[in-house]
Amino acid sequence: MTARYEAASTQALGDTRAAELDNEGIAAARDWTVIVTLSAGSRFASASGAEWRQDGQAVTSPGHPYRPDNCRP
Repeated sequence: MTARYEAASTQALGDTRAAELDNEGIAAARDWTVIVTLSAGSRFASASGAEWRQDGQAVTSPGHPYRPDNCRP
């Protein structure tokens, strides 16, 4: 499983960031977590399609079984 994190857009009032996960394996990935550390003074506002929580500068999103493309039902 690989992950990529990048700026999707930058605006005067804030940035939009994207995290992309890719499971190239043959089975579902289990027991994984995404942790993003924000710069001082930053605030996390929302996430699409994910549960998350922020504790100070750390934003954590617990993983759910993530199936590779070739194993989708």
